[in-house]
Amino acid sequence: MKLRALPLLLTMIPAVAAAEPSAGYQAEADNNTVTVCPHLRNDRACPQPEGMLRQNVETGEVVRLAQNCTNRRSPGDAHVGACYIDECVPKGTYRYGYARPLECVGSSTFYYAQVTVTGEPAKDCQHSGGAGPVAATRVPWGEAAYVCVGGCGTELARLPRLSWGLILLLLAGTSLIVLYQRYGRRQA
Repeated sequence: MKLRALPLLLTMIPAVAAAEPSAGYQAEADNNTVTVCPHLRNDRACPQPEGMLRQNVETGEVVRLAQNCTNRRSPGDAHVGACYIDECVPKGTYRYGYARPLECVGSSTFYYAQVTVTGEPAKDCQHSGGAGPVAATRVPWGEAAYVCVGGCGTELARLPRLSWGLILLLLAGTSLIVLYQRYGRRQA
């Protein structure tokens, strides 16, 4: 039995892990204002009834953004519809995503976009939409960055374990085949 298919199988695993998202968010920080746009999803633009969440990566603090929306688009943007505007954001790294996650579509779908704000807002910073964010209790994404990868029903949250599991399974299977070829034929 030859191991001709093994190199092909091993090259497929990184390709699955590196799949490009087909839906998610595009987040951009400009001083202390963050713009968060749905990426390739015209049915989930701002405002959304469940709202957009902001999670501080360092502290875990979660807030629900005000329904402050804009139709700002830059040349070449792939997002569609209105974007959320989060003003007066303190210095830090944040994850932005809907309270009700995007549904899995195409090759993969993000739970959130991550962005870093590098400076503190001015003490007199005002929210142009009137209201600022309010405290929220939790985010739907946990540690997972993706809702799915490889199409609907394949959760990326399990992908790292799945990839390593496949690699280990392939290596174990290969080892058994090699051992059988080397020692099994002698006993037979």
